[in-house]
Amino acid sequence: MSTLEPSSRLQVISEEHLDYLIDIIRDWQFEHGSLLKFPPDSGKIIARPIGVSVFPSDYPKKCFEEARNLQIAFNLLYAAVACDGPWLHEALRKLIDSNSMANIYGRFIVLSWRKDTYLAETGAYGADGSDIVFRLPPNNTIQSIAEGLAEAHAVYGAAKSGQTSATAILFVVQPNNVNVCDERPIEYILRRMGVPSYRVEFRQHTLASTWLTSSRELLFYPISSASSASAEISVVYHRAGYDLEEYNEAGCEARYQLEMSRAIKCPSILCHLATLKIVQQKLAMPGSLERFLSTEDTARVARTFAPMYPLDDSELGRKARALAMDVESATKHVLKPSLEGGGHNIYRDAIPAFLKSQSESSWHEYVLVEMIEPPIVQNILLSRGIYSGPVISELGIFGICLWRHSSAGLEVIQNRQTGFSFKTKARDSDEMSVVKALDVSTVPI
Repeated sequence: MSTLEPSSRLQVISEEHLDYLIDIIRDWQFEHGSLLKFPPDSGKIIARPIGVSVFPSDYPKKCFEEARNLQIAFNLLYAAVACDGPWLHEALRKLIDSNSMANIYGRFIVLSWRKDTYLAETGAYGADGSDIVFRLPPNNTIQSIAEGLAEAHAVYGAAKSGQTSATAILFVVQPNNVNVCDERPIEYILRRMGVPSYRVEFRQHTLASTWLTSSRELLFYPISSASSASAEISVVYHRAGYDLEEYNEAGCEARYQLEMSRAIKCPSILCHLATLKIVQQKLAMPGSLERFLSTEDTARVARTFAPMYPLDDSELGRKARALAMDVESATKHVLKPSLEGGGHNIYRDAIPAFLKSQSESSWHEYVLVEMIEPPIVQNILLSRGIYSGPVISELGIFGICLWRHSSAGLEVIQNRQTGFSFKTKARDSDEMSVVKALDVSTVPI
């Protein structure tokens, strides 16, 4: 495990200076909406600031640039996988589907960047503040997401149902959503761009508010409009429908109705399934990437894969089971259910006992992954308390890919890298979740 030199600013910061910074940071967060909103309690709206770091977190510039440069290849890879039904079906053949996806927190990382820029420019960090400003990479995640949705809206074109001339983007969201401060700004930007959008809660509300015509146009009836007023949906933007618990009968019917429509889906069900861990494991197998990417991109993408193993009854799966059940080798691995995003993982020496508690017939639903050992740096994290000490970070790169699939094959309309996310947690913490206060939103420097 490598260790970067602790930042000198942490070594010299006084308790008085830290209190001063925390006060400024919290005021800045409330002013700029860097908040999580919780269900009302006795009629009162409850919100708290998201977790953030006091300083930007050191991160190797070479790795940051390499990750950004790879995103276009990853966009193309998952578009191609989503369009290859036979391969995807085979990859998922033994899987009992249970999928989840972490929210992207796009706006929060932008706000973290602005917060650190503000502190540096105003001199709150001290003498080296001007140096920090020039080392913070710019981030335009929320604007880019809105632009990508607007591009898809334009590709859909004019209304086709003959029942309305209005078209709009539909945000499918969770009830009692704590993440509205991350989602609403995308709507506001779209509105300024002249692109109307609506929100609807997943499951029953989706079924009650939408209608599928015989020619598969998706009509939406806003609750704020007369019963005869409707909009034809050009793009369905899923911010819900990623947890197994959301798929009761109404959830399944709602997702099916949205999927069967002519609207552009972000993501489609096939693209959603393409991001499951079991699919990632299959892509890491020799010869898989070559099916979807050029020789050059195959080599670049393959270098980013950590060793991954299925826990099925194949020869490789039997090897993985031996690694997972051995206490010594298990300490170098994490056991991941085939879910999109993070969470629900079993770490290191807890793996053998967990597998013993499960029926062996269900082990194939998990993937064994060799642990990545990221660089350790020093920072101060503000979440449900104050933590000061060694931390590790996770970089995520955002991309926009718009494609069309027909009998002629895959046609890529737009493919580009956009912004990034960057989350930091205490070195001894395993899981990451901004909502659960297990990590914080921060900025690389």
